[in-house]
Amino acid sequence: MVEINLFPWRERRRDYELRTIKKIIILSFLLPALLLLASYSFLLYQIDQVKLQTTALKIQLKADLKKQIAPASLPAHAQKNLPDTSHARAWLARSHIQTFLMALGQQRLTAICFNEIQRQHNVITITGDARSSFAFSQFIQQWRPIQFFSELIIDEMQEQKNGELQFRLHGQLQSQEREENKDDI
Repeated sequence: MVEINLFPWRERRRDYELRTIKKIIILSFLLPALLLLASYSFLLYQIDQVKLQTTALKIQLKADLKKQIAPASLPAHAQKNLPDTSHARAWLARSHIQTFLMALGQQRLTAICFNEIQRQHNVITITGDARSSFAFSQFIQQWRPIQFFSELIIDEMQEQKNGELQFRLHGQLQSQEREENKDDI
């Protein structure tokens, strides 16, 4: 009688299945890890590109601002008549105040109404009404032109019978030179 041993065949098949299962398990861990690493490195690259663009835009913005307020941007007849730098400084101060006043009009204020704005040298006094004390506090926190002041002091606040708030505040405008030095730091 002939005997055929099928045991090695079954053993080889079991070894093959074990190797296949090991490969699948290793690939199931390795493939997601590689995908995660690739996406992480891609996002780092994107972040670096955005940082470079931001830095370039900041440099360009600083250069544009310096060009806008440089004494060379004075009219030609005004440049000829400048015996010293005091006229140029006065022109820069006017330019700074103009920038402040332009910034006042850029933000829509629905709960605040300015009644009067006065300027005496570099001190700006603002009188106005607010719908509520909450609206006034939100205004102070989110008001963009506040960056032009070295300090802002609330002189007077009175709540009216209808719940509205009348206020008066004053602030010292920062000098242009101090702002430029702050940007360089």
